Amino acid sequence: MSIDSCPYDFDRLVNERMALRFGELKSAMVRPLNAAGLVGYKSATKEALQFLDKPADFPGCYVF
Repeated sequence: MSIDSCPYDFDRLVNERMALRFGELKSAMVRPLNAAGLVGYKSATKEALQFLDKPADFPGCYVF
């Protein structure tokens, strides 16, 4: 049974996808961004995306 239309079964989600995401998180922790740089933005504006070095809005887990 999928949750929120997720294309992966639980085993694949835990063993493959989560490992990939944790690797990305670990890399991001090496080069953290100052959250003060995002103060004042109410949405993914062009300036906020440039600060984050992202071409478009993106889903994610944000650690502060």
